[in-house]
Amino acid sequence: MENRQKNYGSVYDTKASMMYNRFLKQYNDWLSGGPIPDTGNQDTKYFLGQQRKRLEKRGLHRDSSIELRGLLASAGAIPPKVGKKYTNVTEFRTAQRNTTYSRGGRIIGKFRKKEILYQTITFANEATVDGTEPCTCPSCGAVSQIKALFEGCPYCHTRFLMQDLYPKVAKTSAIPRKRSKEH
Repeated sequence: MENRQKNYGSVYDTKASMMYNRFLKQYNDWLSGGPIPDTGNQDTKYFLGQQRKRLEKRGLHRDSSIELRGLLASAGAIPPKVGKKYTNVTEFRTAQRNTTYSRGGRIIGKFRKKEILYQTITFANEATVDGTEPCTCPSCGAVSQIKALFEGCPYCHTRFLMQDLYPKVAKTSAIPRKRSKEH
């Protein structure tokens, strides 16, 4: 898995791994009450915001962390999905999630789960993106053309560079990791 670039011939592989690690660091901060990761796209940010609101509504506090446990030995398992304008790369790692829930300072649950943590990262194929594509403003959530966001969002007037808009984590998910039975 070290040299996936050879498998795909894609510059996205190294960038996706870097984005995976950056998002995971921000996600770990968020799990313990920190800010929503700016490396996520608008859908990811909205989902995480709603998750936090549900916990607050129930008076719950979560202290959680995800520790990577290594790479899966499955190089080339999920090839990039290359489209005309965007490329989606799915990265995954084995991990352990440690979570403690409390209410009013009293611990009400502790969990330790082994899982496979997936992230789908979207890259813009800059050679084919002409700026007329719709994009959600990372600041206010309004939908505008990409080129309008470079000049300033028509609604909140925040200006962006292409690297502010892409790459972004478009999806994150985890599935329980099952150990294989030894014969």
